[in-house]
Amino acid sequence: IMTSGFAGPGTPRNLIDALLSQGAINLTIIANTPGRGADDRIDGGSGNDQGNGHSALGNAQDTLNVLGTILRIDVEGTNSSNGKYGVPDTSPFMNDVTKIDEIYAYGFRNPYRMSFDALTGDLYSGDVGQRDIEELNLITSGGNYGWRAKEGCYFFDAGVTEISGHPVDPVTADLIDPIAQYDRGDGISIIGGYVYRGAAIPGLAGRYVFGEYAGTSRRLLVLTGNGNIERLTIGNDNRGLSLRIKGFGQDAGGEVYFCVSATGGPTGTSGVVYKIIPLIGLNDIDIAGADAVLSLIHI
Repeated sequence: IMTSGFAGPGTPRNLIDALLSQGAINLTIIANTPGRGADDRIDGGSGNDQGNGHSALGNAQDTLNVLGTILRIDVEGTNSSNGKYGVPDTSPFMNDVTKIDEIYAYGFRNPYRMSFDALTGDLYSGDVGQRDIEELNLITSGGNYGWRAKEGCYFFDAGVTEISGHPVDPVTADLIDPIAQYDRGDGISIIGGYVYRGAAIPGLAGRYVFGEYAGTSRRLLVLTGNGNIERLTIGNDNRGLSLRIKGFGQDAGGEVYFCVSATGGPTGTSGVVYKIIPLIGLNDIDIAGADAVLSLIHI
């Protein structure tokens, strides 16, 4: 349990029991910047979000289903239905009988790794694609991010499991497109990161740094503005990442770290934590070019 950004002492307290109808679905509590509440994530949309365990238009569009949503809770409150946590009064769907009170945003397939910008408080989340598109979203209160009616900015046909040139599921005018997206032919399974607010690499200041779990390259990436995505090159010799990126972290100074492992699951002893630093002998990086050169330090 996180209280004001710190792990509290004592016995762990069970807050939420969720019905997990798909093997790939999981619940993750996200600790955030102190003073901005507590948000958590529920993965929704195993496969193409249809069939057994899925609502008629997919779990992510069913607002009486917690799967495929981002929830917001107050771990120190008690006004939830089970009395073990609170639901903030500012929740967008509070007391709406057609939606679960805890839902902050919905319409996600697999929102993997969320984070708050330490300076602005903006909430970012990656969303792993089904077949064609990886996407990055800026999360707003009450937002509907489109899955499974859309994959990224494109319409999606769950029947054939691919994007379509025309709507297949109902499409409403309020669907929010990602702030950036790329084809899965370039990389697979986006891992959401952090907005860089450190001092070591001024060229990254205010830029969102993220990565990929799978694919041939397993890249470190940066959002440079206007939805443009650039690759971060590791060293002058352009070293690849042989390990899988599992997640990112950020210290009190705004520097960014990431975790890697050789295994797909939480097993083995191959895990490593890296810190992103400027290349030795280079005080900054230039993200205006095709690639930005940086180095890593093993923590």
